[in-house]
Order: sequence, then structure tokens, then C-alpha cells
Amino acid sequence: MFFHLGENYYIDANEILMIMDMKSALTSKISRDFIEKIKKEKGIKSICGEKPKSIIITREKSPDGYDIKAYYSSISSNTLLKRSYQYDFSSFEMEVM
Repeated sequence: MFFHLGENYYIDANEILMIMDMKSALTSKISRDFIEKIKKEKGIKSICGEKPKSIIITREKSPDGYDIKAYYSSISSNTLLKRSYQYDFSSFEMEVM
């Protein structure tokens, strides 16, 4: 199933690893360091025309395994969480990377 991140942008719901509130993410040194690492290595795709309210971390299958990607969204993490209730993640299997 597809998950709407805002601004007519959709991803596969099974690719979502975490959704973080931007304020909370920026107050934690560990989260800030994690976001900076993603920015430097892969870049973060901004799908919002305004100040981002949340950041969505995903894993996407690649020939070498998985790539970690991130998206800035203008939709709040609470709203994205409510949207996630329509998905059944019980069959989601996580591989150790």
C-alpha cells in the first residue's frame, strides 16, 4: 500500500522505518547527528514548500541490500501516525542490516 507524505508524494508503506517530529528530532543530539549523517550520505528530499513539521526515515531495496532515505514533510507526525492506522504492518519483517 502507498502512504501519502504530502504534496502529492507517496511511498510504499512497508518502507517506513520511523516518523519523527522535527522539533523533537532537533532537540536530541543523537537525532540531529543521525539526520546530519543522512544529509551528508544520501541527502534528504524535501517534499514541502514550507518549514518541515516531520521527517520520515525509510529503507528502500537496492542491489546491495537497502538504502536509508529521508523526507521532510509539512504534515505533522501526529497526522502521519493517524494515517498509518489504516495499514497492517503485522506482516512486516525487518532484516538486520
